[in-house]
Amino acid sequence: MIHNVAITSAALFAVLASAAATIDKRIVGGVAAKEGEFRYIVAIYDEKGDRFCAGTLLNERSVVTAAHCVDKAHHVKAGTLNHKACGVTVKVASGKKHPNYKSNALHDIGMLKLVSAIQESDRIVFAKPSPKGPIPLASSTAIVAGCKGPDNPIRRDS
Repeated sequence: MIHNVAITSAALFAVLASAAATIDKRIVGGVAAKEGEFRYIVAIYDEKGDRFCAGTLLNERSVVTAAHCVDKAHHVKAGTLNHKACGVTVKVASGKKHPNYKSNALHDIGMLKLVSAIQESDRIVFAKPSPKGPIPLASSTAIVAGCKGPDNPIRRDS
């Protein structure tokens, strides 16, 4: 089951990331997400302790993120959107990029495996795939979340 969730989530993320070239990139402006709004989002930090990417917690040891985030990923923090607040911090054991990723927007998806488990709590949940149903129309509204750089908050846009 966990394998299916990871594949489903990774496939969905890949589709959204591949479509990103044609989507209005308003997330840069976006609005600051509210604490608790995206309890499955983790912040990804480099070895110096700078937050530089975000990811989605799929299960206790797996995070899906962008391929361009994999090489520098040192540890993740779950349970808060504020990088200065307390949360659950776990080191990254390994990472893998999509085999066709070539440092451009195409195939920009990767997976991180964590050294130890992150447990679900009132502040942390694992991402769940959407229920099966019709494919959303191109005019549908989606909510996305992400961050850019150590001093920018997790932002959301629709």
